Parts: sequence; structure tokens; C-alpha cells
Amino acid sequence: MAATAVISAFNPLNCGMYSVDLAAEQFFGWLRLPVTQLVTQDRLRTGRLRFRLLRSPGELAAYDNIVYWGDFLNNPMWGERDYVPREVKHGWSRSAEAAWVQWRSLYLEARQHAPQARVFAIGGCFLGADAGTTRPLGDSLRGFFDSAELVTPRDGRSLQVARAIAPAARIEAGMDCAWLLDPPAARRGRRGGYFACFLGRTLGEGDRGLFHEIGRRTGLKPVWVEWLRLGKSPWLADRRFRRKRRLLAGARFVVTDTYHLAINALNCGTPVVCLFDGSRQGQDGTLGDYKKLALMEQLGLADWLLEVSDAQRLAARIVERVGAMPAAGIDGLLAGFFARREGYRQRLREAFLRR
Repeated sequence: MAATAVISAFNPLNCGMYSVDLAAEQFFGWLRLPVTQLVTQDRLRTGRLRFRLLRSPGELAAYDNIVYWGDFLNNPMWGERDYVPREVKHGWSRSAEAAWVQWRSLYLEARQHAPQARVFAIGGCFLGADAGTTRPLGDSLRGFFDSAELVTPRDGRSLQVARAIAPAARIEAGMDCAWLLDPPAARRGRRGGYFACFLGRTLGEGDRGLFHEIGRRTGLKPVWVEWLRLGKSPWLADRRFRRKRRLLAGARFVVTDTYHLAINALNCGTPVVCLFDGSRQGQDGTLGDYKKLALMEQLGLADWLLEVSDAQRLAARIVERVGAMPAAGIDGLLAGFFARREGYRQRLREAFLRR
């Protein structure tokens, strides 16, 4: 059977990234396709997941399929602003230039090191990939797209960027890999007397006071879900993650400014008010607010996206937005998207199992 490498981003014990990696385990298990899960920077265990460390591009020649799974992995912006600084900080590369060469070799030049392999980029984000870097890129990104078996960007803008760079490449509409993770087994219809909340991207923990006001206005208890931290121990991460998802599944609604928390809550059938800063719609890095706008527009839920500029009335505006949500829940609103997700799952199955 073909040897398959699934390459994930470095995860500093972040729940959203863990959901993406769990989706890989579940998806390839559904295909009954054995895989080796790899990372290129040091984090070899998160929860129940184990990873092998990939440091030399020559190691890619051992695989028949090379899969870049989610995140900004093949995006030069991520390479320059995330991968390179981490390499230098931890002393894994001797210089920023050496780290850049390493990233480019691992993430854009796989076919040069494994010419017989099929290369896939699944659910990646290419926002900002067309803005260039301060380091020479040449035609590496275009060459990567052209040589790939299949590229499925996770949002419409990423799809446009990728197709503009490589018009003849096999690039199709995709979605974030976290959508492929099945929701918790608990019944979604059983909602508690609380709403779930978390801030950490657009706003900060110092703004948590607005949740007490929302609770006063709605009569519901605010429950803070610490989404960006799975705790200091990788061994307990899976238990903590499952508990957080059960909280999301049982909440009346969720208020957050965090992209993957919104996806995981919606995947559980829980309505979400997603906070963002409209002045930061330009792509200002991998944590930029534009990706939340792209997400909610992709879902047809732009009305659930809430601008944070009017801070004094923010709690009241959130409550108004919650009040306008359908009493019957969101299953009907997302039915079309979930049907598309199943079509996407089948498209990936076809691509990976084709001989």
C-alpha cells in the first residue's frame, strides 16, 4: 500500500490546530489509508497524536503521497513570518537565510526531492501569498501549484490568489480541514443554561467584562472556553480538548473572535457571533481578521459577523444579534454547506484512492 505523509503545522498546544490534526487522523482512518503524521518543527506529541520530525527534504522520497494538511503551510508569508523566526529562536537553523531555504525546500520543492510522489495541499490558506516576501522566491510557488496533484484552498479569496499565480494548475475550491472532524457524540439538542465565550485574537482577555453584561441581559451564564491553550502537558491535551468541545456543543450560542473556535462551534450545530475588526481586513499576517470575514461569507452567515468598533454598545449589539438568530437552530442554515462538505469529502476520497 502507498506510503502517505501528512504534514501539519507546528502546534503550540492550540485547540484549533489540534482539531485540524485530529481531522487528518479521522479522515485517513475513514479511508483506511495508513499515514505517517509529520511536523517540521519540534512538537512530537499533542494529546493522542504522535508525529515524526521531518528535517531533511530528502526524507520525502520515502513517500508515495505527500499531503500538506491545512493552515498556511505552503504560503510564503507563513514561511517568512512564522517558520523562519521559530527556526532561528530555537537554534534549529543557523541563520534566517538558512531557515528560509529549509522552508522553501520542505514546503514548495517536494517534487524535486520525491519526483515519483503525488503532492496534495488540502485546506490551505493562501491569503497574502501574492504579496511577496523580502526573500527571493523565484517561481517556486507557481512550480509547486503546477506540480501538485490537487490543491484545495480553504476560502474563496485563497482560491483566487492560487489560481492567479498558476492558472493551469489543478486547483479546486476547498474548505478548512477542521470541518472534516466529526462533532462530539453528545446530543446537540440538549442545551445548557449558558453561552460559551472566548477572546484572544481581535480583542483580549481584558475585554471579558462584556460577557457579564451579555449574561445579565440574556439570563444565561457566561462560560469561558480557554481555546488557545490546551495546557502545559501534551499528555492531557486530548481530554481537555474533548471537554471544550462538549461545552461548545451544549451552549445556547458562542461569542468569539477566534477563527477555529467559530468553526468547531458551528460544526457542533451551535450558533456563533464572530467578532472582527473591519479596519484589519487587509491581510496583516496569519492571525489577520480577514479570514473570519471569508469564513462567515463562505457559510452565508455574514449577519453573524460583528464589527467591534462600537465598543460601548458591543454587548447590546451581540444580544441583538443573538435575538435575531432562528429559534429552530442553525441546521437549516448550514444544510447546504454541510452537503457541500460531504461532496468535498468524497472528492478527496477519490483523489487519494485513485491509482
